[in-house]
Amino acid sequence: MKNSVFTTTVVVLCIVFTLFSCGSSDDGPSKPSRLLFINGLLDGKLSTILVEDSVLVALTAGFGGVTQYVEINSGNQNFKVRDNLTNTVVVNSNFNIGSAKNYSLMAIGTTASPELIIHEDDLSVADTTKGYIRLINLSSNSNPMTMSISSGADLATGVNYKSVSLFASLTPAKHDITIKSGATVVSSISNLNILPNKKYSILITGLVNQTPKASYNIIVNK
Repeated sequence: MKNSVFTTTVVVLCIVFTLFSCGSSDDGPSKPSRLLFINGLLDGKLSTILVEDSVLVALTAGFGGVTQYVEINSGNQNFKVRDNLTNTVVVNSNFNIGSAKNYSLMAIGTTASPELIIHEDDLSVADTTKGYIRLINLSSNSNPMTMSISSGADLATGVNYKSVSLFASLTPAKHDITIKSGATVVSSISNLNILPNKKYSILITGLVNQTPKASYNIIVNK
């Protein structure tokens, strides 16, 4: 009888130990992620991002401007856009930030009707001998956009407002890039130097054939 009780106790302890062992074999503690800010507010001034009401000075940009990536905590976070001129919060939203990821946070619309959107940036590189490029369309009155090189090859097609294309690979060299909204040329970039193992974004902000006129900014994501 004693042996039976002892055996049962050992079995129970083994089960408990196994359950705890399984529970501890997860991915470990979450790691910080990185975030850059794009100010696409048509009438936006110099603005700063607050994360959980903490001002990240490095995340400050005027209209059409882009910041560098800065480190932020993972988990559910509240983001606010503060207009530095009036010292007021223009818009705020909550987003769940994954562990050890990269994100682009974009303020769009106008200060009267603002919106915050976020996009996860895949900065992995399949072929380090190639460069990579994508298109970000933040022009609210645009038709679906196309990005092509001088040879006529399309790098991105059908990129709607508030959308981000996939990264397309390019042979490292200086390339001429054309961005069109429908049949209308929005921007032309001459001799864009694409380096190997790098990732670039062409950001379009502003309005097509209206004020503020659509223009581009080049982001080096990696």
